[in-house]
Amino acid sequence: MPRLAHLKWAMARKDSVFSIFRIMLSLLIDTTTQTAKIGLAENEKIIAQDNWEANQKLAEELVGKIEKLLFENKKNLKQVENILVHNGPGGFSTLRIGVVAANTLGFGLNIPVFGIEGELTLLEEILEKPRGVKPEPVKPIYTFPPRITISKRNEK
Repeated sequence: MPRLAHLKWAMARKDSVFSIFRIMLSLLIDTTTQTAKIGLAENEKIIAQDNWEANQKLAEELVGKIEKLLFENKKNLKQVENILVHNGPGGFSTLRIGVVAANTLGFGLNIPVFGIEGELTLLEEILEKPRGVKPEPVKPIYTFPPRITISKRNEK
């Protein structure tokens, strides 16, 4: 194998010594408030982000906004190597939508998903928070306990 071809092959391998020179693409998701935030980071630096007032349309808009952000930056989902999601504290519906989207994408792409806890105001703060070593499905941390009522049919 010629040297250049061998070098390209070694750099493409995830377990290679050369892997430190690869660009790692991370997807950032924060849906803890009515202002949803998503972003892309390469090697721990944000390269693109989008914020919008999601109101009642977060579930409809989130995945489309992620696809649009990737497309505008000439990236695709297959290039994403991990997902960082702000998992609370936050409101029940918005937080649940963001965490479920992150876990689903992580499972489908077979990449790790890391939950980032605590009060955050800027997307950049997600990159500064410590992450777990062993990625597991992220669980949301709600500001208040969910108010799920018992069906009136079951009360009788």
